[in-house]
Amino acid sequence: MKQSKALQIANRGGATPLSTISKGFGKGKAGNAVSDRSVVLHYYKSANYAFTLAEVLITIGVIGIVAAIALPSLINHYNDKVLETKYKKTKSILINGYKLMMAKDQVFDISQLPFTNDFDEYVAQAHKDVFKILSDTKGGLDAETLPKDYAIEDNDSPSQFNWEDVPYIFQTTDGMLMGVEQDAETKNIYIYTDTNGNSNPNEIGKDMYKFSISGNALLADVSGDLTELPCSIDNLEACKTEEECFALANNYEDGPDGSCEYAFIFNSYSGECSLYRFSEYCR
Repeated sequence: MKQSKALQIANRGGATPLSTISKGFGKGKAGNAVSDRSVVLHYYKSANYAFTLAEVLITIGVIGIVAAIALPSLINHYNDKVLETKYKKTKSILINGYKLMMAKDQVFDISQLPFTNDFDEYVAQAHKDVFKILSDTKGGLDAETLPKDYAIEDNDSPSQFNWEDVPYIFQTTDGMLMGVEQDAETKNIYIYTDTNGNSNPNEIGKDMYKFSISGNALLADVSGDLTELPCSIDNLEACKTEEECFALANNYEDGPDGSCEYAFIFNSYSGECSLYRFSEYCR
C-alpha cells in the first residue's frame, strides 16, 4: 500500500516506524485504519525532549555571573532609596513638629518660642510635647553611646561633628536621633539628625544631616557645615583666624617635612593662612 507523504517523512525521521505506532489504535472514520494525520500527531506528542546536564549547568553559570554583577548595584540602589525616604520623612516630622509647637504657644515665628529665650529650661519639655520621644539627654540618653565618627564622601578624614557637643539630644520611637542646638549670638536653631539611628552607613549626606529652622518653620539643609575639616597643614583653607594659623607652627617644630625652614603667614585682609618655605633645598 502506498503511504502518504506525511507518513513517509515521519518514517524517515524516527527510529520507530509509524506503521508500528499505528497498531492498536482505535478505528478512525475510514474503518480499521487510523488516519495519517492522527498517527503523526500522536507520534510527535509522544516524543520526549529535555536539556542535557551540560546545558543546565551552563545556564545556571550564566545566571550566577549576571547576578553577581548586577546584585551589588541593585542593593546599593535600594539602600539609597530607603535612606532618601527617611530623609524626606525626617524633614516632614521636623516641619510639622515645630509648626505644632508654635500653634501650642500661639506664636508665628520660631524665635518667639519660649525655649529660644531660655534654652536649658524649656527645650526638653517643648520637644516632648510635639515629638514622639523614646529617650533624651534629660532622661538618661548618653551621647557616648551614639556614633562617634561620621564619614565624609571622598575624604579619609571623618567629620568634626560629635554628639557630645550637642546640648539636647533625643531619640524618636522610630529610631531617629535628633539633636537641638542654639547659636548663642544669633539665637538660630539647628537640628542634627541621624535618620538611621545607630545603624550604618553613618555618613554625612546619607543618614546624617544638619538643618536650620527659622521663621514659620522654614527648614534649610545646611549639612555642608558638617563636612568642614579642621585647620591643619593639609587644610589651610579652614584656618580662618590668625591664632589658628600661627598655632600650626607649634605642631611642626622642624617644618612640615622635617627639614625645611618655614613660616606660617596670615593675611588679615583676605583671611587666608599660607605656608612659606625659605630653604631651596629640602631633604
